[in-house]
Amino acid sequence: MTIIQATLWTLAFLAVLLLVTALNVIIWRRWFGDLAPWLNLLSLGTMGVLFFSYMAEITAIKPNFTFAGFDEFLLSLIAPCVMFFLLDRGLDPFLERCFPHSERTYQQSLATLKQSPWASLIHVGFLGPIVEELLMRGFVLNGLLDQHSLFISLMISSALFALLHFNMVQTVSALIAGLILGLLYIYTDSVVPCIIAHCLYNLLSYIRSTPKTDLKTSRKDAS
Repeated sequence: MTIIQATLWTLAFLAVLLLVTALNVIIWRRWFGDLAPWLNLLSLGTMGVLFFSYMAEITAIKPNFTFAGFDEFLLSLIAPCVMFFLLDRGLDPFLERCFPHSERTYQQSLATLKQSPWASLIHVGFLGPIVEELLMRGFVLNGLLDQHSLFISLMISSALFALLHFNMVQTVSALIAGLILGLLYIYTDSVVPCIIAHCLYNLLSYIRSTPKTDLKTSRKDAS
């Protein structure tokens, strides 16, 4: 996979996310009330399956789902702890002060999530990480490694991962998270540890108190 192809696939997936959001805002919320968050999850899951099936057919890339053993499992537990203390406890408070407008936008996203905490838990803690890891590590990083050096592949895939997030507070942190998850993929040669680490990290963030909104969620997936 070339860098241009990786970028185009990421933009195509971003368009899918925008379509899911449009369906949620225009149809689900307007006509289905309390069912809207669950219909939104169904839309994301369905479109994700269709998108990845098409991507696999076109690119002939097959994400590796093998899980070798204890070392990989241990790393999938260590990585989210590293990201949580490095980002949520370290970098994110600094970014909040540097980009107040982005932080306000983020807080508005949290207020929306607060209205449906259980659906948000599934979205933020499970479905979102699975979809993102399949795209960014299972397909994009996997494909880039076939044609580019490890360093270039890691940096490009991490930058594209950051592109999926919409404001500066999220984007800068997502870039670092992408590097950590990318290194985990390169070491384990499997998308499964990355999915586990990403889910655990988001769940750690989800159960962390956020005084401004009294909502507990992940900064990386609130959008």
